[in-house]
Amino acid sequence: MTGDQFQTLNRAVGNLAVVVGEMHIDLAELKATVHEEVLPSLRRIDDRLAVVESRWSNIEGRLATSEMRYATLEQVVYKRDDPTP
Repeated sequence: MTGDQFQTLNRAVGNLAVVVGEMHIDLAELKATVHEEVLPSLRRIDDRLAVVESRWSNIEGRLATSEMRYATLEQVVYKRDDPTP
């Protein structure tokens, strides 16, 4: 390897080290942004989703109760209207 080739390689390695350092800084900033801005939003969304799921569960429970009451009423009406003793 000639001296010029070594200097070129040395500069390339130095430039690569600078780029890797900048990427490390960018990654640290991105991580901080995610922790400060994104995660709180996701937590709020998760909290809202839990509320919606709870309400949906209540609605399903009420619907099941209504269906059972309707089935009971159907049986009462059917027996009342049934001409057989």
